[in-house]
Amino acid sequence: MRSFSPIILTVAAAAVLSSCGGRTSISGSIKDCGDVPVTVRLLDVNKYKTLDTLKVKKDGSFSYKMDVAKGQPEFVYLFRGDANVAAVILNAGDKVKISADTLGNYSVEGSKESEMLLQANKDFQDFMSRFSSTASSLTVDNAKEVRADLSRQYVDYYRRCVKYVLSNSKSLSVIPVFYQKINDNFPVFGQASDGMLFNAIADSLSTVYPDSRYVAALRKEAGNRKNTLEMNERLRLAGSLSYPDIELPGLDGKKVKLSSLEGKVVLVNFWTAPADGAKLYNMDVLKPVYDRFKGKGLAIYSVNIDTDKALWANIVKNQGLEWTSVCDGLGTASPVITMYNVKNLPYNCFIVNGEMSDSHALTLPEITAFLNKTLR
Repeated sequence: MRSFSPIILTVAAAAVLSSCGGRTSISGSIKDCGDVPVTVRLLDVNKYKTLDTLKVKKDGSFSYKMDVAKGQPEFVYLFRGDANVAAVILNAGDKVKISADTLGNYSVEGSKESEMLLQANKDFQDFMSRFSSTASSLTVDNAKEVRADLSRQYVDYYRRCVKYVLSNSKSLSVIPVFYQKINDNFPVFGQASDGMLFNAIADSLSTVYPDSRYVAALRKEAGNRKNTLEMNERLRLAGSLSYPDIELPGLDGKKVKLSSLEGKVVLVNFWTAPADGAKLYNMDVLKPVYDRFKGKGLAIYSVNIDTDKALWANIVKNQGLEWTSVCDGLGTASPVITMYNVKNLPYNCFIVNGEMSDSHALTLPEITAFLNKTLR
């Protein structure tokens, strides 16, 4: 049996640890800290998680160590009571030094990402100071001028934020910028169309930090914004229709609008492919109905609510379904679920002569009776 010296074993162990993560340290000083406890808090996507309480010496110096997984940087904040005194982005193995006071002023060394986060936070604080000062000067006599100034300040700052996240699309320091708020009802990035920017930056960040939960949360928010934008657009278009329009990709990938279907009656069907009952429903209910009434003015717009588009496409082809079939691959996250208040699957609704009907006939006898009455 070969033997290895303790030194070699120690070096090997260190190499293994460095490949998986790293012991990360924060040290520095907090001026005039007093007896108020200072806590270390981790940003757990959308809430703070307290990790520990710092032992701050009388001269304000402190040190703290924690493990950070390689490739999964963490947002870490120092709080004195309820007041945030410093914020850093820690990568595995970082050794960061902080010099702070109790008023929220601080400097950071040893982490480029933390320096960028500090500057982004400072820019927001400066903007909020100017914005709040202008808002406080509002009177009845100067309302028009002050509101115009506030609008200009917001637009200028929004544009700077867009420039910042695009210029630093591979830095985690952009993530807090996306969630800045002027007040609870006024986020800086508050438009549904901002979802496209969220998604673009999430794509860029994922090339550097594919395992980061912060990036995953940003991508989820991008999806939510996209769904909201699509729903708002469909509801806007519904102003000239009596129903929310739907535009989803068919089997060939080309989008098909519900409003483009010609027919005195359009049966809008929502279904899920994995359910055996839903597949039987296609063959035992919809197919007989379609074969009987398609020549009398019936069209079917079938919306699949699944994430597995390959499974959906195979079933449509194997069952020989001739009517319009669409699927966006979002499953229950699809905005059409909300638009049409779909609670159970399968689910039907009917558009008769361009108007939404109150009928939700589901069984073969119910649908046949409804169509006999409306397609005379």
